[in-house]
Amino acid sequence: MDYLGEWHTHPERAPIPSAIDRNEWKVIAAARTTPMLFLILGTMGLPWLGVGLGKQFEPVQISDDSPQDLPTKTG
Repeated sequence: MDYLGEWHTHPERAPIPSAIDRNEWKVIAAARTTPMLFLILGTMGLPWLGVGLGKQFEPVQISDDSPQDLPTKTG
């Protein structure tokens, strides 16, 4: 990994990227040859997650479903 990222707060329950966020991501990602992940945490609920390469960004659907029964190792 050669770039961890930049972060700031979004004081929203369900955050979405601002125009400033998207413009900065385009600058950062334009020179890259591998996809980048973008994460925004809000005050509650699920974060916003997106993937981008160059000037293209797509949100990634995050589910809050959790498995009810996890397999256990026996023996």
